[in-house]
Amino acid sequence: MSNYGLLHRVILGVRQKPLKPFVSAFIAYAAIWTVLEPLIGIVSPAQKYFSGELKFLILLLASILIGLYKSAVPRELSIQYGNSVIKIVFGDLFLFSGIKAIPVSRSGLFHSK
Repeated sequence: MSNYGLLHRVILGVRQKPLKPFVSAFIAYAAIWTVLEPLIGIVSPAQKYFSGELKFLILLLASILIGLYKSAVPRELSIQYGNSVIKIVFGDLFLFSGIKAIPVSRSGLFHSK
C-alpha cells in the first residue's frame, strides 16, 4: 500500500484541482446550514446553542476541513466487473507487489502517416 499520509494526499489533490476544495467547502457549508437554519427557526431554545460568532467560525472551519478532506487523492479505487475486481492503487509503482499493468494511449504513440 501507499505510505502517503492524508496531508500529502490533500496537497496533491489541491494541486491537481485547485477549485475542488472551495466547491466542496461551499457544499458542506450549505448542507450544514440547511439543517441548522430551520432548527433555529422552529426550536427557539436552540438559538442560544447554534447562534453567535464563535459557532459561525466553527461552522466555517468545519466546512473548510470537509472541503480539504474531499479534495484528497484517494489511496485506491476498487471496481467490480462481473466476477473480477479491478483495483487501481495510487502511489509508487515499484513499492507494490503483484502483477502491474501500465496503461498506454495508442493515439499518442503510434502515429502513422
